[in-house]
Amino acid sequence: MPLLQASNLHHGYGDRPLLDGVELALEAGERVCLVGRNGSGKSTLLRIIGGEFSADEGEIRHSPELRIASLPQEVPRDLPGSAYDCVARGIGELAGLISDWHHAALAATENPARLDALQRLQDRIEAQDAWNLESRISATVSRL
Repeated sequence: MPLLQASNLHHGYGDRPLLDGVELALEAGERVCLVGRNGSGKSTLLRIIGGEFSADEGEIRHSPELRIASLPQEVPRDLPGSAYDCVARGIGELAGLISDWHHAALAATENPARLDALQRLQDRIEAQDAWNLESRISATVSRL
């Protein structure tokens, strides 16, 4: 049995069909990429597979050990700050210092008078040997 099988999925909004008889089977070890224009049903299919809502017709079956997770495209509105800030908060107490340095570096490119503040933050980061955290944050943001 495949890890996941979707059979004859149909879903639409009003009189506009979005998914029309979709068939999908995923075996262990397979990788899948959904490609299509905006509004073609990619996110809808993933939400149906993930159980967020049901298809108008059709069936989803999956093995009991399958775990489905998703990462939304949008940052939730109740999270303050930029995407960089959200990722930085995940690394612990040094997050604020790294995030402050990031914003100070951006500000210093527009206003050289802010270089002193940037230097003070840089000195604090070096004192705590935290530069590897900034590169981890930046790498995570670039992957997102």
